[in-house]
Amino acid sequence: MAKIKLGTIVGQISGSAGATTFAHNRFGAYIRLRSIPVQPETTKQINRRNWFGDASAKWGTLNSNARLAWKVWAQNNPITDSLGDKRVLDGHQAYTMLSTRLRAVPWTSPDTPPILPAPTALLTCTAVISAALQTIVFTFTPAPIIANNILVVMGAKAPTESINYIKNLLRRLPTSDAGQATGWSMGGADAILGTFTIGEVVTLRVAQLHLDNGLMSTYFQTRTTVVA
Repeated sequence: MAKIKLGTIVGQISGSAGATTFAHNRFGAYIRLRSIPVQPETTKQINRRNWFGDASAKWGTLNSNARLAWKVWAQNNPITDSLGDKRVLDGHQAYTMLSTRLRAVPWTSPDTPPILPAPTALLTCTAVISAALQTIVFTFTPAPIIANNILVVMGAKAPTESINYIKNLLRRLPTSDAGQATGWSMGGADAILGTFTIGEVVTLRVAQLHLDNGLMSTYFQTRTTVVA
């Protein structure tokens, strides 16, 4: 879904033109294709729907004080959208965001909003991918990460190093143990991205996730070429 910023020439736009639909929600104007979405019903898709449903159901069990606490937290902690603008979620949205993020680890959903700030980003991170072992070994600082943090990794293959836009190719890879030390050897990424072969270029984004509250650091991006 693309987003647009309206200016002097066009102040407001809505409706459809051909296969393009112009719309507006609480986060601003955006455009989308007017088409019937494909529903592959993959395991990941079904799981994510279930997590959203579970979060909404649990939100319904929270008392008024808990809901107010989430509302206040959301107002004080706006998110940044793809255009770099700050957007304020409501309490329900904030709760669902952190709950589904933790369920994907997998971990338990929080009952109360975060007290501690988000983890800081890694200072350095490099990765060595072995075609023979089909593993990714991460070396990073600071290390080890704190006891209640894990490393969350997104990865994508690119045909050549000249290709920089890989957002649509990124896939969620296995997470680290809590308090992970440097020299972490990740297995199983080949089952998600495909078998690693010598010379392939792989982009990896690594962030710290706090298990107590679901907050994440910004991603540290590194790019590496598969070796023997």
